[in-house]
Amino acid sequence: MADSGGQLSECCAHLAALQRVLDQSAGVSMDWNLVPTLVESFTCEPERWGFDPLTGCVSGSFLSVALREYYRRASVESGPGAWSLIVVKLPRSLDLVSAVMAEYSAGNVLVGAIPDAEIVAHIRPGVFAILTTTELIPQHFRRINEAMTAAEVASHITVQSLPPKLRQCRELVATGCQT
Repeated sequence: MADSGGQLSECCAHLAALQRVLDQSAGVSMDWNLVPTLVESFTCEPERWGFDPLTGCVSGSFLSVALREYYRRASVESGPGAWSLIVVKLPRSLDLVSAVMAEYSAGNVLVGAIPDAEIVAHIRPGVFAILTTTELIPQHFRRINEAMTAAEVASHITVQSLPPKLRQCRELVATGCQT
């Protein structure tokens, strides 16, 4: 079908229909409508690099680069204590489709819940980090919790103060904000 000029979304729709007809006996199903969104992450325009097309958030690499600038400014201004990370972790999903849908839902909920946050990043599967000023933590924490609950997206939300050194902060982000 692709050889005859069919678009990716059209090919996926046909594969989904074929799957329904064949009724896979193994009990494994695939949501073929998600494939075009996932493929975007490998084919997007350069101006979109650093953004996760599935979640609408910036990547963990982008967050790491941005933190370098925050630490540079902090050494001149108020120090990294003026900034914190709100970390949102999703529970592990039993299957790929559920995991992708949870990532998609969480990203959209987070971006919509706190449009005034400095950075909303999808740093690795199941982990989001929101960079915000420490003074806004209570307000943002409440809005995130309410939005995730309303959207029925299970999550565990914590707050991490930025460590005193950039190297420590990069390690924190690289490990998925594990303490």
